[in-house]
Amino acid sequence: MTLDTGIIKLNALNEYLVTERTTIVDNAITFGIKKCNDMDINIEKRGRKKVKRTMPGESAQDAGLSIQEEIRRSMYECIDRFIQELSTRYGAMKQINSIFQIIETKFMLEASNDALTVTVHNLIQIYGEFEKEQVSQKGTAGM
Repeated sequence: MTLDTGIIKLNALNEYLVTERTTIVDNAITFGIKKCNDMDINIEKRGRKKVKRTMPGESAQDAGLSIQEEIRRSMYECIDRFIQELSTRYGAMKQINSIFQIIETKFMLEASNDALTVTVHNLIQIYGEFEKEQVSQKGTAGM
């Protein structure tokens, strides 16, 4: 797989997760509840009930979240973090691709002379050991 293909697939996965986030969570919770019911597993909360201390005169009670609501919140949190990480990786991969796209055959065949000049300039800015004429000659010699 080339870097271009990886970038396209990473972006597609990111877009899918963003658009289908709610559907993914709903389907997962429905599947989990169905499996628990099939296996006769009780999914209600267990353990002791936590009593919230209140100040004198306060009467507010915290209802808390049901097990499905807790799972839903946790799944949204995980998916959101995953989307954030994908976006970070996507940006880094795009930056690497913009620096090294000059060595890709597809880019050299399809790019305009102006795009080639800009790409060679960007590569030379980062890797100063190359000379502009040297990179340009090697790039055009392969065409």
